[in-house]
Amino acid sequence: MRHAEPIALSNLDLFSRLYPRLRNTVDPAETFADEIRAAEAEYIEQCERQNFGYDTRVTLPSGLLKTQMVSLYESHLRGGSGREVYDLIIEGEHGTNKCCYCNIRAADTADHYKEKAEHPLLAVCPRNLIPSCSKCNEKQKGVREKFNPFYDDLGGALWLRCTLEWARHKRGMGPDTIPGMRFSVIPGFLPDTALVGRVSATFKAANLSKRWATEYADVIGRIHRKASKLSRQHDRKFIVDEMIQYDWQPPNSPYQVLLKTVRDSDWLRDLKG
Repeated sequence: MRHAEPIALSNLDLFSRLYPRLRNTVDPAETFADEIRAAEAEYIEQCERQNFGYDTRVTLPSGLLKTQMVSLYESHLRGGSGREVYDLIIEGEHGTNKCCYCNIRAADTADHYKEKAEHPLLAVCPRNLIPSCSKCNEKQKGVREKFNPFYDDLGGALWLRCTLEWARHKRGMGPDTIPGMRFSVIPGFLPDTALVGRVSATFKAANLSKRWATEYADVIGRIHRKASKLSRQHDRKFIVDEMIQYDWQPPNSPYQVLLKTVRDSDWLRDLKG
């Protein structure tokens, strides 16, 4: 999970750009400006107060339908004239183009932090559209209190743990057997219990332990092939330390946490050379 910055475009900016594209509209976009602004202001205020699961008090104005707001997103932002802006939203302010939740897959969609069915006035609000991969987006539907990349920041907090494990159906658990891995959130990794809860909820809903284990399954295999040719533990650790040193990801990323777990493991120490 990583911190991100929204693009510098307001809810009203994007709404005013897309609304005239709707068919059968009677009122100009300016008619609904107060409610569009109010919905974004409420969202910002509540997120800054860490009340991410809030229920909106801003109602749809007369003359603007929920189906129209959904259509603005589906047909005109994601799939129409606003696609260029949609791509900028997905790429992020600095063009990172990584999912803000799993941080391994490319962002290919926008996750509505506040779901558009319940908060239609935020359907095209850039601050409510989180760059994500399709899998993370799908798995987190209905999660009210989850990690918000625009307001939450883990910084350098060591929040993730990795454990090497052997499947029960496999014979042997010794150094000659390549282990699997299991990731988990370290309980109470920060004094901010609300943030710890959001991270844990996101981690569980997105099934990140299993997905990261699948993503990095070949890493331990590569280490095994190289380290099994060496007899000294120092040389084996040096191989892993090089992988840690030359990787660009932060120390609390799943890849880095995995490498450090392997480096310090009894498995690497006892590996037969």
